[in-house]
Amino acid sequence: MKLIFYKKDLFILVLFLFSLLNLQCKKNINVEMPLYHEQLVVQSFFNPDSNFRVYLENSISILENSDSIKTIENANVEIYKENLLFDTLRHEGSGMYVTENKKPLIGENYTLKIHVPGFSDVSGEDEIPLPVPFELISLDSISTTIDSFYIAADSFYVYSYTKYNMTFTINDRPNEENYYSLHFLPVISISTTNTAIINEESNDISEDNIFRGNSCIFSDFLFDGERYQISINFKIASYDNFSNIGLNLDAYSKNLFLFKKSFFQRNDSDWDDSPFTEPSQLHSNIENGLGIFAGFSIYSIEIKL
Repeated sequence: MKLIFYKKDLFILVLFLFSLLNLQCKKNINVEMPLYHEQLVVQSFFNPDSNFRVYLENSISILENSDSIKTIENANVEIYKENLLFDTLRHEGSGMYVTENKKPLIGENYTLKIHVPGFSDVSGEDEIPLPVPFELISLDSISTTIDSFYIAADSFYVYSYTKYNMTFTINDRPNEENYYSLHFLPVISISTTNTAIINEESNDISEDNIFRGNSCIFSDFLFDGERYQISINFKIASYDNFSNIGLNLDAYSKNLFLFKKSFFQRNDSDWDDSPFTEPSQLHSNIENGLGIFAGFSIYSIEIKL
């Protein structure tokens, strides 16, 4: 008897034989996942205008959800200045520990030491850099743009924003690495074409500088020791009706700069839908733990529009 195979039957036969072969090659392998050990997570940003504040919680594995994060309520938290005990922090509640009317000083080195039963002892150290003054040169209104409008009953609302240009100079200290944060209040967004900071118009973003909304962080890599002039464009919504704005130029320690930079980059990767985007690791200066203990100083002025 002659067997006749049609293409469809032949395809099914080949698929069946391949499945049998695949079953023969399958092997169950038990993989032991390494045990995850919780670590202390520390967050503390300090400046000469405020008492020390240290927030503590536990870390979690990637297999756990955020409900597993708990604040640490039973820690012994100490701060040392030049190897001498500066203060033992009081637990204020909800994982927050504070000093009693003891503020850090600019240029002094501080060490944080924390002991919690069941965790490895952790520590971190940093200092507050000198503030960097700046001088306002000019402030000009460039344009007013209507963003949208709204009609309701007998009312007609027009929403617009005004764009300004501000020029100022900073006096960068020579022969050292300096890190800055520029922050405007209240401002919708800022942009600049200063290549030492960022060229937002052409998306030519320096690796060391980050712009976010009404603030940016940058280093003095391209203007070390100079009296450097910066030109910034910013927008203010018409409905805010502010007559003054505040401008803060914070001097960051290197640890704080690296932490903020890694924080922004991680947020970018979280929002990136690309499957090839690698997660960004947060910078930490906490030994035997995770987190940040970092200082900064503030130089601020108020400007009349």
